[in-house]
This record gives sequence, C-alpha cells and structure tokens, in this order.
Amino acid sequence: MEPTTSTGIAALIKYIGAQAAIAVMTIILTLLLSWPKNAQEGAARLAGTFFLSFIFGPLAAMAAYWAWPGLFEVAKRLTQAHQFDPMFGYLYVCAPFQVLAGLPAWWIVGAIVRWFERRKGMDIGEIIEDGRRTLSGRSKV
Repeated sequence: MEPTTSTGIAALIKYIGAQAAIAVMTIILTLLLSWPKNAQEGAARLAGTFFLSFIFGPLAAMAAYWAWPGLFEVAKRLTQAHQFDPMFGYLYVCAPFQVLAGLPAWWIVGAIVRWFERRKGMDIGEIIEDGRRTLSGRSKV
C-alpha cells in the first residue's frame, strides 16, 4: 500500500503538534521563573520563546544526537521494550534540548522590551545615542 497525501499531512500535523507542545512546556517553565511586568511584555516574551524553541529546538536535538547517539538508541530500545513506537523514545530524549533552546528568548526579549520601555518618549535619534552610551557604559537612564 502506497503512502497517500493525507498520511503525509497527518505526519506533518503530528510533528508540528509535538513541536508546539514542547514550545508550550518552555513557556510554562519560563513563567514559573519570572513573570512579565505587563501583557505587552508577556506577549512579546511568549512569542519569542515559542519561535526560538520551534526553530532552534530541532537543531539542538540534532546536535545532541550527534554528540550522544547512545542516548537515543537507549531511548528507542526502552520504548520498544514497553511496546511503544520508537519515535516516542526519540521525542522523549529530544524534548529537554528543545526546551533549553527556547529559554534564552524569554530573558533576551524581556531585556529588550524593558530597555525600550525605559526610553519611552524618546525619538529614534535619542534612542540610538542612548544605545551607544549604554554599550560604552555611560547610560543616563
């Protein structure tokens, strides 16, 4: 029996769903660590964390597979021993790496949002000049 287009679409939906679930776990973890000051900052942080986990998470998982292939083989054997799909074992091992890939966005986006918040009311020239002063260690704000 040949694979159909609907089978491919179902596999794509499962993959995207798994990625989204992992990104949501990242967001929950970051919310437990630090709460945003307002809804706008929270939305920016959530979006940044979700997309960083979604984009760089698979790359982190691939790097982990390259560094520790035995870890993935053990996960595959363990799931097979308990009559689960071997892909579940891979997902189980990949999830922490994908979560870790999204964590930096929470703090980076939060720092950027708060930096711009402190400079509310400045025009673009003043923001650029203040950015130069900040980078050189002479910020007034």
